[in-house]
Amino acid sequence: MKLYDKYFDEFIKLVPSYNDVLRIKKYKKLQIHYENNISESYIKELKEFNLRYYNILKNKNNKSIYDQCLLYNINHTLKGFKYNLHLMPISQFENHISNYIQLLNGTGYFIFESIDDYHDFMIKNKEFSIWCSQLIINLQLGIEKKLVLPKIICQKLINGIEETLKKKSYINKNVPIKIIELWNLNVDNYIIRPINNVLEFLINVYLPECRDTLGYSSLPNGKNIYKYLVKSNITKEMSIKKIHNLGLKEIKRITLEMEKVVLKLNYKKGIKKFMEYLQSSKNNRYKNVKEVFEHYEKTRKYLWDIVIPENFDLKIKNPYKVKPVPKELENNMAGAYYIHGDLVGSREGVFYLNTRDVKHMLKSNCLTLSKHEGLPGHHFHITYMNENKKIPLFIKTSSYTSFIEGYALYAENLGEYGDIDYFGKLNSEMLRAIRLVVDTGIHYYNWDYQKCFNLFKKYSIYPDSEIEAEIYRYVALPGQALSYKIGELTILDLRNKYMKKYDNIKKFHRLILENGQLPLEILVNKISKYI
Repeated sequence: MKLYDKYFDEFIKLVPSYNDVLRIKKYKKLQIHYENNISESYIKELKEFNLRYYNILKNKNNKSIYDQCLLYNINHTLKGFKYNLHLMPISQFENHISNYIQLLNGTGYFIFESIDDYHDFMIKNKEFSIWCSQLIINLQLGIEKKLVLPKIICQKLINGIEETLKKKSYINKNVPIKIIELWNLNVDNYIIRPINNVLEFLINVYLPECRDTLGYSSLPNGKNIYKYLVKSNITKEMSIKKIHNLGLKEIKRITLEMEKVVLKLNYKKGIKKFMEYLQSSKNNRYKNVKEVFEHYEKTRKYLWDIVIPENFDLKIKNPYKVKPVPKELENNMAGAYYIHGDLVGSREGVFYLNTRDVKHMLKSNCLTLSKHEGLPGHHFHITYMNENKKIPLFIKTSSYTSFIEGYALYAENLGEYGDIDYFGKLNSEMLRAIRLVVDTGIHYYNWDYQKCFNLFKKYSIYPDSEIEAEIYRYVALPGQALSYKIGELTILDLRNKYMKKYDNIKKFHRLILENGQLPLEILVNKISKYI
C-alpha cells in the first residue's frame, strides 16, 4: 500500500484539481492550483513520473491486481504521448472552459466554505488564465501539424463559449461582500479576458483552418490515434472491425427482443408504431413535477429494499438522493445524470432529473434510468468504492470508462421488469448498440453525417435534434461511447461462465466490485482464473 500512497501523493501534485472532486483534507492546500496539463513542460514531467514508476513495477515478482492496474495505467499513458493529443485538447464536450466556469460559480465540485476558499480560488484563476494562453499556442501548433477539429465541432465550441459570456455564467452569487470588488477585478483579469482571447482566436484564426471531415481517419495517423482512444475507453484488445460488427449484431438481437414484447402485448402495427405509441400515450407521461419525483422515489425504494438484497452481499450506507436540476442549468444539462459523493462523505450522491419538459418525460424510462444512475448502478458502485478503505486512491480516481459505464449498463439487467418498462430498457439498449456502429463508422470507416443519421432513423424514433446531438457527441469524443456496450457484454459473458459453475449471483457481484474498478482485460483475467 505504501507504493500506491507514494504514487498517488506525487500524482495529485501533478493534477491538483482532482482534489476539488475528492476533497481529501491533507491535499486542501493544493486548491490554489490549476494544472497546465497541455504544456510541453507538464507533459515532460508527467512522462518522467510514469517512467519512474514503470521501472519500479516492471520487474516486481507476484504482481497484485493493483500492481497490474497501476502498470496498465502507466503503459497506456506512455503509449499516448506520441499522438500529440494535447494539440486538440478541447471540444464542446471536453470543454475545460465550461468545466472551470462551473467551479468558479459554485455549481461544480469546488465547495466554498469560507472566505479563505475565495482567496484561494483567486490564485487558481491566475493559473487558469495561463492554461487559456497555452490553449491558443497548442491550437496554433495543431494547425501547423494538421491536427485540427472538424468545423462543426469548433463552431459548437464557439457557440458554447459565447453563451457562457452572454449569460455571465461565471458570476458567483455567494461571494462575501467584503471581497466582492477584489473578486470581480480578479475574474475580469484572469477569467473573462483570457476566455475572450480564446474566443477571438477560435473565430478568426482556428475555425477557418478546421476540417470539413468528421472522423479521425482523415487526420495524419488518424486511424492509429483512434485505435489508441478506443483502447483507452474499452480497456481491452478488440479490433475496430469486431466492434463495428458486434454493434450490427446487437441491433438485430435487440430488434428481435422488441418484436417479442410487441407480439406479447398483441400490438399489431409493429415496433416503430409501438415506439410512437409509448411516446404519445397519456398513461406513459407525467402530469406534473410532483408525480415525476413520487415515481422516482418509489422506484428507488424498490431498488434499495428488493433488488440490492437479492443480488448483493456488499453494503453501502445510504441510497442516492433524487433532486431536480437547478432551474438556471436546465437548458444546458442532460435529461438525467448522477453526481457521485466525495471520499470523506461530506457530499452525497445525487441523481439529478431535468424537469424542464415534464410532459415529454416517459414513465417507461424511470426503472432503467434509476438502475443505471442509482441502484445497483453508478451510485451503488461508486459509493461502495469510496467507502472501502482497502481500495487504493489511484484506483478510485482512475477512469476505466468501460467498467464504470459497462457495469451501470449491466446493472439495468438486474431485477424484474414489466413489459412496458422492459421495452423502455430495450429502447435505451438500442442506443448503446447503435453507438458501436456509428462511432466506428465515423472515425474508422469515413462515414458522413447522413449515413449516421439514416442508421439512427432506421432503428430508433429519437427526434432529429437528439440524433444530431448524439452524432456530434461521438465526433467530439472518439471511442467514449463504445465503453457502455463493450463493458456490459464483457460482464454478462463473465456472469454466464461463472453461474454455470457456481450459481451464486451475490458472490459474482462481490468479485466484480470488490476491487473498485478494473480495466476489462484485468477483470476478465481475474474472473477467468477464479472459474
